[in-house]
Amino acid sequence: MNRNIVSITAFFGAVFAILFLRLVHLELVQHEKFDALAAENAAKIFAEPAPRGVIYDRFGKVMVENRPVFSVQVLPYVLSSKDKAEQDRILSKLGSLLGEKVKFKVSPNEPIFVKDNIPLQTAVRIKERERELDGVLVSSRPVRLYPHSSLAAHLLGHVGEIGPKNHAGPGLPDGGRYRKRRGRKDL
Repeated sequence: MNRNIVSITAFFGAVFAILFLRLVHLELVQHEKFDALAAENAAKIFAEPAPRGVIYDRFGKVMVENRPVFSVQVLPYVLSSKDKAEQDRILSKLGSLLGEKVKFKVSPNEPIFVKDNIPLQTAVRIKERERELDGVLVSSRPVRLYPHSSLAAHLLGHVGEIGPKNHAGPGLPDGGRYRKRRGRKDL
């Protein structure tokens, strides 16, 4: 009986020792590999502006509406992990779809805007080739459309990103890097 307890204890001791050594190997030896995999798999936060509602006059005619604007972005953390030949292939393929040469600039976290306000057909062609263009993203954002131009502008207002001349100022936090969309009246 005593012999069975010793053998079972030795067996479980060996199993726990093997598991402990494997844990040490994963945590200390392969730390960099799994850290890189976790950073690549991490959730990335993108600012996505919410569409605003359509405004009608009292007769049901549209005064303000939204229309989609498509843009092409390059995700630098995906593209920079590729070798130089693969980067050149992806960028030249993207350039042929856009009709212009695309240059790659390294940015730590944020996507790099390549071109804004591209036609729907071009956005669809790029989206169709998504598997070939790893690290290229087509996004859309709503933009306000005023069919009657400046009619009732004093009522409808204007909201937009703060312009370059208003970026620096004592009321703006972070040395003038205020990136929220605010009414011009707030400045």
